[in-house]
Amino acid sequence: MRYRVAAIRRLAARRSPPPVGRPAHLILLPSDPQQVLGSRGDQAMLLSVIAEFRRLHPAAKISLITAPDAAALSGSIPGVEALPIWGRRRLRGIGLAGLRGASHMAVIGADIMDGYYWPVTVLRIAMLCESARLQGLQVGVLGFSFNAAPHPACVAALAALHADIGLYGRDPLSVQRFAEHCGRAIPLVADVAFCLTPRSTAAVTEVAAWSAARRAEGRVVVGFNLHRMLLDVPGACDEATAVAVAAQGLARLIRERHAAVLLMPHDFRDGPNDYSMLAHCLALLPSALLAQVLLPATEFMADELKALVAHCDVVLTGRMHLAIAALGSGVPIAAASYQDKFEGCLAHFGLPASVILQPRQLGDADAVWYWLRDAVDTRAAMAAQIAVRLPQVLQLSQGNIRWMGKLPAPATATGSVAILCFTGDSGLTDYSVSLARALLPYAQPELITAASLTPRFATLGFKVRLAFRRSRHYLLDMPPLVLRLLRERPDCVLQQGPLKLPLLEAALAMLLRLAGIRTVLVVHDVLPHYPRVWSRWEYRWFYRGFERLVVHSLAARDAVAALGVQRPMLVVPHGVYDLFRLSGISRPQARAGLPGLAADDFVVLFFGHLEPRKGLAEFLAVARDMRDVAGVKFVVAGNGEMRQHGAACAALMAQAQRWPNVLLDQRRIPFEEVERYFAASDVVALPYREGTTSGVLKLAIAFGVPVLASRVGDFPEQVPAGAGVLFDAGEGLAERLRSALDSVRADPAPYRAAMQHAALACDWDSIARAYAHFIFDREPARAAIA
Repeated sequence: MRYRVAAIRRLAARRSPPPVGRPAHLILLPSDPQQVLGSRGDQAMLLSVIAEFRRLHPAAKISLITAPDAAALSGSIPGVEALPIWGRRRLRGIGLAGLRGASHMAVIGADIMDGYYWPVTVLRIAMLCESARLQGLQVGVLGFSFNAAPHPACVAALAALHADIGLYGRDPLSVQRFAEHCGRAIPLVADVAFCLTPRSTAAVTEVAAWSAARRAEGRVVVGFNLHRMLLDVPGACDEATAVAVAAQGLARLIRERHAAVLLMPHDFRDGPNDYSMLAHCLALLPSALLAQVLLPATEFMADELKALVAHCDVVLTGRMHLAIAALGSGVPIAAASYQDKFEGCLAHFGLPASVILQPRQLGDADAVWYWLRDAVDTRAAMAAQIAVRLPQVLQLSQGNIRWMGKLPAPATATGSVAILCFTGDSGLTDYSVSLARALLPYAQPELITAASLTPRFATLGFKVRLAFRRSRHYLLDMPPLVLRLLRERPDCVLQQGPLKLPLLEAALAMLLRLAGIRTVLVVHDVLPHYPRVWSRWEYRWFYRGFERLVVHSLAARDAVAALGVQRPMLVVPHGVYDLFRLSGISRPQARAGLPGLAADDFVVLFFGHLEPRKGLAEFLAVARDMRDVAGVKFVVAGNGEMRQHGAACAALMAQAQRWPNVLLDQRRIPFEEVERYFAASDVVALPYREGTTSGVLKLAIAFGVPVLASRVGDFPEQVPAGAGVLFDAGEGLAERLRSALDSVRADPAPYRAAMQHAALACDWDSIARAYAHFIFDREPARAAIA
């Protein structure tokens, strides 16, 4: 071990190479490369990292380091290839070749970094991290726990690691212990598995139906897990005693607390596992109680298990990541711990250590009963405490991923970019302002827009030029602007969609190109919302006038290509509108400012410009049909004169004003008031009939509000998994919207939890880097994010 530590120190003494622009490629090292997916905890962390990295870099390559005999296991994760280099004494030849050209390497730190299980493995991880760093990769060891007595060789190796290697502690106690032992302060995160998105399957639905039936009988549904490692500590009883005591306690819980018990295996590796112990426990229960106990035969994946725990009222477990799945779903827990790592996890939520059962107590019938009973009796108070802390914990969990959103920065941040936006108070303006602000570290942006720009936006650090007046002045305002651009010669003119006259603007873009100025168009809508016969021909020539194009989805890229346009295209997500998060207003505060909304109402929001193509008529039809449903309110907030869309639309709006369950605010909502509407809402409706993208979706993501969206434009790609319900547009749209609304109303917590950590996929810093790479030829004619 001394030799390995000395080798790590020698590598750590070498400087990191300068950053080089590379395509997104993640090398992922699991905590157990020998059995990649046997533990559902390991699986939860792996799936979380893979999903979050793909959201940041949708077309990225991901390689999973495995032992040679475990390489086939990676094939069960779609889109992930095996890199079977674990077990080589030295990383030479194929080993180093597997690292070259990658952009990131992430180690699943979990509970192995203190050397409790395999000290030599920790030293090999440290060597691999240093080798990857010297190959130019960004390297991080994701949220790990650190016990009170780490192995000395592991302490020496981790203390020696180069400062460019990110180390992330997954709880406050681990961060404190690491600093005390290794002399290095590391960032606090939460376990990366909190980011895991639940996945419902037919098997999950079957268990959910069993749970719903027990709840309908007034029973408390208790999830329960027991495993062999709890008994591998000094002073613990034997397995037969532990199982018998657990069965006795569960039987008493069913009788005295009117409970139903869902037995939940969480580890399916070879040898004695959770299922065998829980099956033994089931066999010891009285036959009269078996109708209230379920042990599913399915080997659930980690994301399915997270979907399952949402159907429990409380979960009692000895598995850390089953507890994390429950806490991440807002479900209270009690824990049986064989390491001192549960305390740190509970500290994130301010839960007391008294909910932890020690291994030596597993043979004590009274101690086990009090543990079970207290968890059930205090579940409401725990659930309230968890709900308060969960948003912060989800943000901490994203700290594991945030650094992965960064591709190497361009070598210079001196390039000048003129961002053209004809309107000063529209969704295009919000996008332009957000992009200009994000580009500041990587370029010299200037926003050229209209005099109606909100004054607040002119004070965000980038230059602003108010070049446009009203629409009727367009032809008068354009010539001076073009002459000025030709005189100042910015490196790039970045235009937001057609300003007014597409063919004229295409000609002006070609003029700028002839002068040596790069022209890039951001395509927000591939065709006009209400196209004319000649629109396809017009927009084909419009797009051809620009040197490069930026689109927000693969669907938009394909639609542009279908017009016969062959231009280099950057596919980059539409950024989240976090600039509207001003005060962090709470839901009760937000509703207090909107007369007609009660604290316990379920609020459905339709926001933005009001027009039929967005499904406003269908939204109001659902509101009309639900006038007699107590506690459901429909809010319409936005500008738009409905009379221009026909007498029927105008009449429907007039009728809606008289409905008691509808709140109408027909005006352009001021910047400062947007936050109130989203903070007050339970779900945002996007029943569009047509469209390419929507800024309203990015507002919903910014405020963590689930959505009901039709499958048009980029919604199928951009609505985060599990954070809403998608349905088909076309005939029957109102009925499908109503069905989707009923689904979310029935159990909103999983949808809100999934949306809480969706903003990272639309991070403006990553988007700005992609723009900079694309504009300044760091990665020409290829998407930096997708």
